[in-house]
Order: sequence, then C-alpha cells, then structure tokens
Amino acid sequence: MANFFLQSDESAISSSTGVVDKYANVVTTGHRLLISPDPYNVLIAFNPTMAFVQKIEKMISNHTGSESFVPDSNRDISAVPLVKSAVALTVLIQAMCRTLFIIPVHQNEFIRMIEMVLVKYYDKILARYRTLMAGDQLHEDYEGVGIISAGWACEDEIVQLLLKNTYFMPGVPNLEINKALAESGYLFQETYVEMSFKRERSFSRGELVFDLRKLQDLAHMHHSMDWFIAQIAHLRVTEKSVRRIPPLLKPRISESLESSASLNDQRTSTESLPPLVVENEDDVQLPLNKEMTSRFDSIINYYQELSETYLFALRVELRCHAMYYLDLAMREGSYYLENEPYEPDSYINSLNQDLIMIQETVSSALPLRKIR
Repeated sequence: MANFFLQSDESAISSSTGVVDKYANVVTTGHRLLISPDPYNVLIAFNPTMAFVQKIEKMISNHTGSESFVPDSNRDISAVPLVKSAVALTVLIQAMCRTLFIIPVHQNEFIRMIEMVLVKYYDKILARYRTLMAGDQLHEDYEGVGIISAGWACEDEIVQLLLKNTYFMPGVPNLEINKALAESGYLFQETYVEMSFKRERSFSRGELVFDLRKLQDLAHMHHSMDWFIAQIAHLRVTEKSVRRIPPLLKPRISESLESSASLNDQRTSTESLPPLVVENEDDVQLPLNKEMTSRFDSIINYYQELSETYLFALRVELRCHAMYYLDLAMREGSYYLENEPYEPDSYINSLNQDLIMIQETVSSALPLRKIR
C-alpha cells in the first residue's frame, strides 16, 4: 500500500481508473498527491486543516455555546451530573494524548496544543461564572460581577478561612480538623469577616441570587470542574514518574460489586453525551518535561482556584441570604407584642423557606459532603 502511494505521478495517473467527481463538470483521470504520506509532513496539512476547523467552530459557536454548560447524567463516570463540555473536552484531550505516541516526533507541538485548549476552556468557564453572577448591574467594587457574593468569594480573608474547612477540599474530609475549627470559633470568625465587608448597609435584592437555576448551575460548574481537574491531573506524567495509568473515564465501581470482571467490559455513555467510549487500554498519559510540567501545573492551579471560587460563592450567597432576611426582620419587623406569638416573624419564615429550597436544589448537583 505504501509503495502505491509513493509511486511517481506518471505511473499513478496511468494506472488509475477514471474517478467521477460530483463537484466537477468533467470526469477526472486520477488524483495527485499533494504531499507524501509521511508523519514528518503532518504539519504541512495540519495548519490549513486547523484553520478550516476553527472557521467551522466559529460559525457554529453561537448555536452550541449555550448548551456546552448544560449538565447531563452519566453515572458510569460521576454520581452527580457533569456539564457536557467537561466530558467532551476530556475525551478530546485523551485522544490527543494517544496521538502523542502515534506521532512522537511532534510531541511538543501536541502538548502545546493541549495547553492552548485548556487555557481557552478556562476563559470559557470564567466567562460563565461572570454571566451567572452578573446581577442587575455590575458592582462598583468588583470587576465583571454584580452579585455581592461573587466579590466576597474572591476576598483573601474569606478564601483563607474557607480553605481551612476540609469539607470544601477534594478527597475525604478530615473530621478532626473540622471539629477543631468549630471549637476554635471558626464560624464566628467567618461571620465577623463578612460583617466587616457588609458594614452598616443593607443588601438590595438585586445584589443576591434568587434564581434557583443559577444557584444550581454554580453547583454543577464546581463539581464538573473538580471532576475535570482530577481527570487532567491524572494524565500528567513527568520524566521522573513515567508510569502506566488506568483510563481516565474508567467507570466507578459500586462497593457492592464483588467481581472485577465487569472492569473489562467496554462501556459507553448515554446518547445525550458525546460518543464516549471507555477503552481497556492503560497507556493514556501526557509525558511532560520540567518546563512543560511547570506550565501545566500553573494552568491546573488556575482551574483549581476558579473551582473553589464557584463553591465559595455558593456558600457566601447562602449566608448573604440570611443577612438579607434578618436585616429586613430587624428593620421592618414589629417588636410590640400584645399577645404571645404562635408563628415566627414573616421574614424568618421566608428565610427558612428560602434555605430549604436552595438546599433541595443544589443537593442534586453536589456530593453530599459539600452540602453539609
């Protein structure tokens, strides 16, 4: 087959049969090779091909962009729904990593492409955060957002406090640390810092998020980013730690599963996700030298910080709701009681109903440990 493609143009033309080109007006007698089919020539065709793909992506972005952050369930890879773009991008990066070993001579170029893809996706999810937290009008103290919790979630004093709570961190929570925090007045410190930002003013309703769908989207984005970070970080193989690793999208195994035979079964996703196939190979990896490792880790750190910001904003938003209703109860509630009340203040009732609805909404989008 290779000899056929590498034969001279003259012999190729003479030995070929007529090919009808439906886009031409005549019957051609053969096709000429533009470049020889050699891995070293891949970049000659790659650049114009990528330019064409980018043009197509730009044309369809307006139609697909709004759906890229829609959550979709696939319990083979996550107990709670993941946004479609996170799963699709993981599949893409896996495919690019496999290509590294097919065309090793262009390994650096492919790794650079993966870095560019990650940077562009980061820009998209940052823009998504700003869209969700835009509010009625942009806040004068916080760039790009109008919701007060979005600004507070980026304040160092609040971030450092929340980072101490192991319920917010990846992995199994450390209950001993959390217990020590509670005993040290952790919640009082958090309230004190938030009140120092609030000062004496009252929140307007436009500074808060009462749209339950937006709050659920914040939760979905945080969990999807955490999942995505874990998948991409699992690819990372440095020069000093070359190893064989399991496939990234390996199905979760139930604790009640006694046999490991099902691990060898090929699994596919639901129809609503990309044609995701979990293969049985164990060589999907991203080999990085020292310089690449530094750049790659820097990108992942940005992702981790943004994922935390999504979660912290959700927590701060709930606390701002409490401040909002308590402030209304203090300013507009009546303290003149002729008889013993049998019902709580109407604003306290509203607060309780609000918190219950929010908890029910985000519980379907976050692991249980992050709802407590």
